[in-house]
Amino acid sequence: MDPVEFEGLVAELFRARGLQAVTTRRSGDGGVDVDAVDPDPISGGSILVQVKRYRNTVPPSAVRDLYGTVQAAGANKGVLVTTSGFGPGSYTFANGKPLTLISGTELVDLLHRHGLRGRLGDGAPPADAGGRRLARRAGRGLQRAGDGLVGAGGARRLRAGV
Repeated sequence: MDPVEFEGLVAELFRARGLQAVTTRRSGDGGVDVDAVDPDPISGGSILVQVKRYRNTVPPSAVRDLYGTVQAAGANKGVLVTTSGFGPGSYTFANGKPLTLISGTELVDLLHRHGLRGRLGDGAPPADAGGRRLARRAGRGLQRAGDGLVGAGGARRLRAGV
């Protein structure tokens, strides 16, 4: 799945949770990939979402950057979604701030709970002789798979390489 499709899948998840969500323009978006609004009059508001397709742990600097963007935009909350995970420094920085960090395994769980299909790329694909994971892609044979997300929204099949 390319970055635009992955952002679309995350926006679809937010919509499945009852929020209004749209993907942002590719340039000049300030690092924001999905702009969401929770319509709840008491706890709702503007939510800025960044989507990171990473193999390695998301660094605390990405969490700090999102926080700065949330503050500058006057949003109520920031959400950072990744196909990988976060280290202790990221969680320490986010603690007590209007930030939510969603790791790859949490993302897959959320997708499933809201009727969307998805799995991390380290699921069932076979490995080549060098131990690298391979994934089948319709009409293209086997290709290397990263630790990205493999998902499907509705009937379409999506694949996220990293």
